[in-house]
Amino acid sequence: MSNIYDAVTKAVSAHWKAHDKKYPQKLVLSPEQRSAFIRMRNLGRDPGDEIHDTHFMGVTIEEVAGAPGYLVAVDGGQVALEV
Repeated sequence: MSNIYDAVTKAVSAHWKAHDKKYPQKLVLSPEQRSAFIRMRNLGRDPGDEIHDTHFMGVTIEEVAGAPGYLVAVDGGQVALEV
């Protein structure tokens, strides 16, 4: 089992490889997953330099309560994150 940061990075990279470097439509994370993802992104950052944005690697992050965590591919298909 990987952490949410690794799972998101792996899913986006795999999508690029499978779809000729086209960007996914979005990432859908539960509030808990998004919070954990932001914590991982901010490890080692100085206070005041934290990241709280709504994009990662050019992909929109959407927060949806109860979402299992998935990537919406360029073709609309959903790919579960391997967390």
